[in-house]
Amino acid sequence: MLIASALALLPFAPAQEDAAPELELAALWSSGMVMPADRLAQVWGWGAPGERVVVSPSWCEPTFWGEPGDDGRFSIEIPTPEAGGPFSLTVSQGEQRVELDDLLSGLVWVASGQSNMEWRLTQSEDGEEVAAQADHPQLRLFKVPRRISLDPEARIDASWKVCEPSSAEEFSAVGYYFGRELLADLDVPVGIVQTAWGGTPVESWVPQGDLAAHGGFTMKLIEQDGLRAARGQEFPSLAEQQDAWIAGLDDAEGDNLTRFAAFDLDDSGWNAIEQPGPWENAGFGFDGAAWLRVGFHLDGAPAAGEWTLNLGAIDDQDRSFVNGVEVGRNETPGVWNRKRSYRFDAGLLKDGHNTVAIRALDTGGAGGTAGAPEDYHLLAPDGARIELAGTWRYAESVALSSLPSYPSQPAGAQYRDPCVLWNGMVEGLEGFGFEGAIWYQGESNVSRPGQYVTLFQAMIESWQRRLGSPERPFPFYFVQIAPFAYGGDRGNAARLREAQAAALDLEHTGMAVTLDVGNPKDIHPIDKRTVGERLARLALARTYGREIADAGPELIGARTVGPEMFLYFDGVGGGLSTHDGEAVQGLFLAGEDRVFHPAEAVVG
Repeated sequence: MLIASALALLPFAPAQEDAAPELELAALWSSGMVMPADRLAQVWGWGAPGERVVVSPSWCEPTFWGEPGDDGRFSIEIPTPEAGGPFSLTVSQGEQRVELDDLLSGLVWVASGQSNMEWRLTQSEDGEEVAAQADHPQLRLFKVPRRISLDPEARIDASWKVCEPSSAEEFSAVGYYFGRELLADLDVPVGIVQTAWGGTPVESWVPQGDLAAHGGFTMKLIEQDGLRAARGQEFPSLAEQQDAWIAGLDDAEGDNLTRFAAFDLDDSGWNAIEQPGPWENAGFGFDGAAWLRVGFHLDGAPAAGEWTLNLGAIDDQDRSFVNGVEVGRNETPGVWNRKRSYRFDAGLLKDGHNTVAIRALDTGGAGGTAGAPEDYHLLAPDGARIELAGTWRYAESVALSSLPSYPSQPAGAQYRDPCVLWNGMVEGLEGFGFEGAIWYQGESNVSRPGQYVTLFQAMIESWQRRLGSPERPFPFYFVQIAPFAYGGDRGNAARLREAQAAALDLEHTGMAVTLDVGNPKDIHPIDKRTVGERLARLALARTYGREIADAGPELIGARTVGPEMFLYFDGVGGGLSTHDGEAVQGLFLAGEDRVFHPAEAVVG
């Protein structure tokens, strides 16, 4: 009876129904976007299965509708307006509404590849000045975050941004210059979708089915099947793996970690090296932890207050010291191209001699410092500067080869693995109906130029099928890799360029040559404006019908007359000339003995 009486006092609570799934649109369909102009486009997203979703555009009277499938996904075809805007769009399901505003209609291109496409505007030549003036309301930017996945992922965590200094400075330099040129010439809204990751091979960007059909990666694909089967197992987080690796490096350094940073270390026996600049430029082909030291002199007591040690980018990671005391570190991946700035109290400084020491960790490729000499200085509280660029001292401490592999990705799939970047960074773009793609990649496939001939073409054809509109061609314009002195290269870089050129046999392709704007000492040449503008000329001429020169001269034949050889070129525009007006450089001739000799050349 007591129990019954107590229950009688409880209010009646009807059973709660499960909440309806939240109505969600694909990230590409969001406020501030550029949608593909004057075509049938797919608006897609997720909602409650079986319940009607209605799309109401501001530019036409009828509404359009569809129903999500059992997986909650819907895709509704709508006609888009001619280039212009702004427009708005409402998507509703039941009581839920998603309203998009400030929509433009225009030309949307994908910008993809590895680090030379990822290279930010502010890292490029004159980039900071250009970014400060990058006020283009009709140019919109969409930057896909780095993500790997074993399975195709339909969702992308990104949003559109109006091109202004704060958004342009972090965006692809090549993508920005390409978009700016299209906007200036065509006078219609332009959208650029950046999806790029440095150090990645082409196979990472190919869907699994297409890569399996191409062949050559069977074992890696089987390994990925095993990783899928092992889901749910506990692995250390990436941060935990990296922290453990750095701790192992510290152990391997032993006494060097304190001795090489010390204020009173006699480093006169170390190698002299001019800074800034990668240590490879000075002839030190080293991967691992190396130390850089420089001394400076203060006349009198240092100004009281907070000082700042400013350094340029350090490839890949650093731990920095003033007079033997650590003032800052950046030991996370992905910061190899960012400047450092560390603050410290004046109490660390001395009247007279002082030192700055850097432990730089290079996990592959060029290592050490980068940037302009003016990036390297001490800044006093009163604004006075002490310049640090010049002759430093260099010593190698722990070789990378003596350590376990650096953990660059969580246990499981790695960012250089087949298919994982298509899955994580491109799959979610499929169905949008892009104008085309620009591509800057190939450095990570230099060791396999023979395979690249067919693999690159398979990738292009896959993208053309999946990212364009069925009723329109999908142009794919790419950059031939720039000249770089790859260590131990015996012709693979040249063969890789030939493999890239072979892709011109495919329809709707074009290649921007960069042999004249590269830097043999820098795999990331800073002239990104020329690259973006050359890609834009390809698009303007071949996609949009502008009557302009869109490519450089192409060798079409040769004829030998006595001791002379005549070379014949097509695509010379107004005639052949060297870019600096000086004599032709870099030609060599060989006879039947195949011994090459420098050749003098005259343009005629």
